[in-house]
Amino acid sequence: MRLYHRNRLTMTIQMQRSCQPLWELMIQEVLRSRVLHTDDTTVPLQDPVSGQISTARFWNYLDDQEQRLEVFEFTDSHERKWPARFLANYRGYLQADAYNGYDGIYLESGGSIIEVGCWQHARKRYKWRRSSNRGPPWRWLSSRVCTKSNNGCDNGAAKRAES
Repeated sequence: MRLYHRNRLTMTIQMQRSCQPLWELMIQEVLRSRVLHTDDTTVPLQDPVSGQISTARFWNYLDDQEQRLEVFEFTDSHERKWPARFLANYRGYLQADAYNGYDGIYLESGGSIIEVGCWQHARKRYKWRRSSNRGPPWRWLSSRVCTKSNNGCDNGAAKRAES
């Protein structure tokens, strides 16, 4: 059986409407997590009228190990308003990359969303420091190591690393 464009479009719209309540329930569950991991990935988006290609995004939100859910949200841009809207009622730790759009989200949350850095970006900083002659990179990195047991940064790590 061959589906024509109009039939595929109608079927897609009906599926989206049917799945909407489940997606909203998944969002509620994900936002109950103490820790969220988020990132975005680019996808091409073709305008149906002009045929022009632009860059759209899928934002993923992965909860902690308690729930094991991941929610995706599609947006047509990389604007901060998309994750800000999604995270508006979130309270907890947010692990994200260094996208500067998250900075405003952390600030506007009044401390209810706590930034958790991404090790990939720490690695980049480490390599930059090593190549820029700004002192031993391990000193910079070890001075920022945080441990779960003392609920904060281990300020003695740099001194131990030097010995």
